[in-house]
Amino acid sequence: LILLGRSGTVTVVEFGTIKSSGQLGELEAVGIDPFTLLVIPRVVAMAVAGFTLGVLFVAIALLAGYITGELLGLNQSGFFELVTGVVNAFTVPNFVLFALKMVLAGGLVAVVCAITGMSSTRAETPSHLLPRGFVRGLLAVLGSSVLLSIATA
Repeated sequence: LILLGRSGTVTVVEFGTIKSSGQLGELEAVGIDPFTLLVIPRVVAMAVAGFTLGVLFVAIALLAGYITGELLGLNQSGFFELVTGVVNAFTVPNFVLFALKMVLAGGLVAVVCAITGMSSTRAETPSHLLPRGFVRGLLAVLGSSVLLSIATA
């Protein structure tokens, strides 16, 4: 959701502006595929960002939980024992599913938001495009997460 709200919305507006200014048509006129030139690099970057943000979120959540436990006097072991216990509780498919969901979420945000912007008309303003891009991105991320969870259950 952080990627969608921060980077996805920028992508929608940027591609909507490129489309309304006629720059997409100019690229196509000289034989350059706009999707390959503009969208694919963004998909790769946002997939990496999705994975990185997911790992950071999990690490910070573990650290915050441990610190809270220390402040309340509830911890019975050290931080490294906590991390070892969490890692040992997961199986290889759990780690693969987590990584796949994070990478897929980032990539889907980029693709959906870029396509939303590229499919806009000249009359549409960012105030029209942003809600559409956000909802489409949200549905893509949540839908893919549900489907992956069902497929691996």
